[in-house]
Amino acid sequence: HFLEMEFVAGQSLRKLIEEEGPQTPERATSLTLHIAEGLSAAHMAGILHRDLKPDNVMLTHLGVPKITDFGLAKRVVIDPNPASVTEVVGTPPFMAPELFQQLPATPASDVYALGVCYFYLLTARLPFAAPVLADLIHQVTHSPLPSLRREFPQIPLEMCECLQQMLSKAGRFSAAF
Repeated sequence: HFLEMEFVAGQSLRKLIEEEGPQTPERATSLTLHIAEGLSAAHMAGILHRDLKPDNVMLTHLGVPKITDFGLAKRVVIDPNPASVTEVVGTPPFMAPELFQQLPATPASDVYALGVCYFYLLTARLPFAAPVLADLIHQVTHSPLPSLRREFPQIPLEMCECLQQMLSKAGRFSAAF
């Protein structure tokens, strides 16, 4: 078995933010919408990415985002009684709260990671960050999302509300595919 992917001659979203800093709300939203389209195509094919992050989104020379590195991707089989999950995969700052509770990944888990990417595009920082993994896990699973409107009043309310929904903890711990 092997994985074949398109070569994208460009830069990652992480590199874009390192070089240019936070993107305008319009640009961040446009990039996020394009990434969401790619994620939707994967989900419609029954594939979860499980490691969506700025390093795994490349921008073509025309600025079109392309999702890369499906190395942790998993074909989803719907099982009403999933076995206990012991494997946790992904990059901790981008992992949905339920993944730290060892619940199976779902499309909602990928949407959460997309929300973290959107937050990063808008602010050039992560919503939750801690030097110790246990502290990060506690923040992701228990702390409220930082108020974007307070720190970044230039971000329109509608975008903040969309981000709030993408990163919501409500109902996540009982989520199934």
